[in-house]
Formats: sequence, C-alpha cells, structure tokens
Amino acid sequence: MARILLSILLIVKLTSLLSQDIPVTVRLFSQQKVSRVTLTVQHESLDLVCDSLPAVTLLPGDAAEVNATPQGISIWHKGKSLKCRRQLLVVARREHSTYKIQVYGNKPTQRLYEGDLEITASEGLLRLVNVLNLERYVGGVIEAEAGSEHTLEYYKVQAVISRTYALNNLRRHATEGHSLCDGTHCQVYHGMPRHTDLAEAAAWMTRDVVVVDPSIRLISAVFHSNCGGQTVNAEAVWSKPEGYLVSCTDSFCVAMPNARWEKCIPKTYWEDYLDTHTTLCTDSAGIRQMMRIDSVRAVPLVPLRQDLKLKSTAFEVRVEGEQVKLMGRGFGHGVGLCQEGAINMARQGYRYNEIIHHYYKDVHLVPRTMLWFFEE
Repeated sequence: MARILLSILLIVKLTSLLSQDIPVTVRLFSQQKVSRVTLTVQHESLDLVCDSLPAVTLLPGDAAEVNATPQGISIWHKGKSLKCRRQLLVVARREHSTYKIQVYGNKPTQRLYEGDLEITASEGLLRLVNVLNLERYVGGVIEAEAGSEHTLEYYKVQAVISRTYALNNLRRHATEGHSLCDGTHCQVYHGMPRHTDLAEAAAWMTRDVVVVDPSIRLISAVFHSNCGGQTVNAEAVWSKPEGYLVSCTDSFCVAMPNARWEKCIPKTYWEDYLDTHTTLCTDSAGIRQMMRIDSVRAVPLVPLRQDLKLKSTAFEVRVEGEQVKLMGRGFGHGVGLCQEGAINMARQGYRYNEIIHHYYKDVHLVPRTMLWFFEE
C-alpha cells in the first residue's frame, strides 16, 4: 500500500511539473535607443492596459503609436490620446495573438511578436520587455541564430542548446528587471520565426530537453559559427576550464563556408599595431592565447581579433610586399558546438543527441522537469 501511495504521489508531482511553463522576459531592441514605436495587431487581439484606466482593445489591423514623454508614456489610437504615468501593458487576449513592432526611425521591419509586452519610459526613452513562454522564445532564437534553410534535426540541436543556455542565464539581467536581452550578449531573438515552420516544430519536439554535466548542472551551452576543424578548450578563451568544453577534432566543418578566411592589411598598420600591443614573453603571465611574433614578443589574440575585426584568432601571417595577409580558419571563439559542423552532421544523418555529444563531452540530455529526480 505504501508503494502504491508513493507511486501516486510521484505521478502527481511529475504531472504538476510537466504542466508548468516557464515565462521568459526578454528586453527588445536592447541595443537601440527607442523613443517611439508603432504596434500593429496581426492576429487575434490585444488589450492596452494603462495604469488603472479601462483597457483599450486592439483588433486585427489596428495600430497604436506609443511615445516616451517627460511625464511617462502617450498612446495614440484611432484619433484618441491616452496617457500613462507608470507602465503600459500590452496583453495578448488569445494564445496566438501576434503583433508587429515598428521602431520609429528604423527601416520597416517584419518582426512579429507574441505573448505580453511591458512598456515603461525613462528619460525620454521606452523600455520594451516581451513576456512569453520559454518554448515560444526558443523557436524564435532558433531561426535568428541559425537561419532558415536547415534540416529539422539540426534545428533540434539548436533548440536544445538554446533552451539550456536560456535557462542557465535567466538571471543575467535580473538587476535590470528582465531575464535576457535580444542581442548577442544573450541570444539573438527577433520574435517569431517567419521563414520556416521547422524552428517552432523543433522547439516543441524537444520540449523541455536540456544538457547537463555529470553533476546534473545545466551546462554553459556556448556555440560558434565554424571552428575551422578543431574546437578549443574553454580556458583558451576564458580563464576557467570546463570539463565538457574541451577541444575536439571536427572534420564536418572544414568544407563549410566559414572554414577559411583571408584578410589583407597595410604592412605599416600591422607593424604599428604590433609595436603598441606586443608584450615581452617574460611579462605575459595570464595571457592564455597569444601569437609568437618573434623570439621575444607576443600579442594577445582576443583583443587583436576585436581590434582588427577578424573572424577568428586562428591564423597565419604572410608578408606580401607592402601588404600583410592574414590567412585564418573558422569563425567565432571556437569553444563548444560548431554550428556549421553540426549542420553538416545533421545532413549526413546524425541524430540531434549524437551531434550534441560530439561537441560537449560527458554530458547528459534530460527533461528540465526531471532535474530534481536526478539530483536526488
């Protein structure tokens, strides 16, 4: 009887956990200064809730202009003005209510969003935070980070690592009042997928699956475009080593578009850069990644890549007359999953779990709702 009761309690707990959706709060247009936007309803309807005033309903095709003012927020809709002193809430009345956000001064955009929207104003600027379900967010990230012309199996890979990354960084912007931003600082998110249905399908087909290390902790699921044939250890780029972020040979990416690159720069510029940025090898403690210039000098590669806008830090140098040619491989920091390698593996028939295990060592794929079980 005790075993039956325990089984029933376990089923009840599992059912309640499985039914829980995690809301994600994402700062939109986080890299821009936004003072005016236009909201246009695409499907279903929205409610505009301004302070304690009665809600204003927007139907498909309706638009509202939202402006930051010295007193707060002003809304212009169908010839009428509405003032908010604290916050404007845009509430989706149906599960699939969608709307377009056009930022004043930007080129016309076709980005579509779903879920709720919290808008506040400060010092003449608007702050927009999208509140939506985790899996909807993951679907949008997949297309923004990976593009729209890949296989379903690759999108499953991107879904799992994007979900893991999001859950592992939900408090990254906690002090600012939201979970994540929509730029490369977190993960690129441009709203709903617009060019392929496979992105959302992959999110739901891998629903809740995350990657954990041997201690059942969410991994730092970092990825890059192309490793050039060899990924690198985490400590080659960052200061801390990580057991699952270790170098591996990757033959799958070497024939892909970003495997090789070249860049020519004036020889005088190159020499001036070395003169101002090289350090004596005896004083180079703490420089994890460096390039030998001659027998006594070295230059830190991570800043060099940023300064010269290089695709990677893996390159050779060749002097050709008054030019210096940099011949490199890969695109990105080279740690973790190589996207172009994973894309090719998926084309060759590898399953998404096999691809993930190729790039992250000694990890497990588990439902996030079962983490408590494995930990216990």
